[in-house]
Amino acid sequence: MISKEEYLKNPCRSSSLNYWKSNAISVPSEMSVVHDSDYDADDWNGYADECYFRLLHRLDDLQLSRIPRGYKIHNSDSRQIAKHINLCYPGCQMGADEVESWKKRNVYDQTLWLTICDEVSGEIVASGIAEIDPEIAEGSLEWIQVSPAHRRHGLGRYVVLELLNRMKPKACFATVSGKLNDVNSPLSLYRSCGFTGNDVWHVLSRLK
Repeated sequence: MISKEEYLKNPCRSSSLNYWKSNAISVPSEMSVVHDSDYDADDWNGYADECYFRLLHRLDDLQLSRIPRGYKIHNSDSRQIAKHINLCYPGCQMGADEVESWKKRNVYDQTLWLTICDEVSGEIVASGIAEIDPEIAEGSLEWIQVSPAHRRHGLGRYVVLELLNRMKPKACFATVSGKLNDVNSPLSLYRSCGFTGNDVWHVLSRLK
């Protein structure tokens, strides 16, 4: 377990996960997680390597969020959110029950569940879920996604900025992570919204 004091000194260097997850989730025996500064490829022959960035936002000088024309906020249920997540991540099989279970966590905040729909079709085209850890006042962006047909319209940027503005009265800082080499360039999106840092974590899985 990582201590609160150690984590707060440098959240993105101290852990590959946000604080509450780092103390609640155990890494499986066939996996290892290593910070890039401690990583040497020669030490990990026989392992698949997936790199993840981790960024920090101090929630100061926040940019205003402006929803793109033609879209509006939509009040969605867990079934609709799960369906949208599956649409955005090929191969993902998220169930409504799993999404609903997230509401039972002590980090759940109803105001940080956001879905956007097309004004004409009513179709959900973007969604985001963030959480607040009341123990250390950490906000974390957990699920940020835009339907493939509606990308490059500013929806991802709107969702991120809107969630950051909503969490500011309740959090002292925010963190986010994602795949470093994702073709949709989430790293660029988060940097454009004010996230900073250069921490990279290697998630290493033993090859069979």
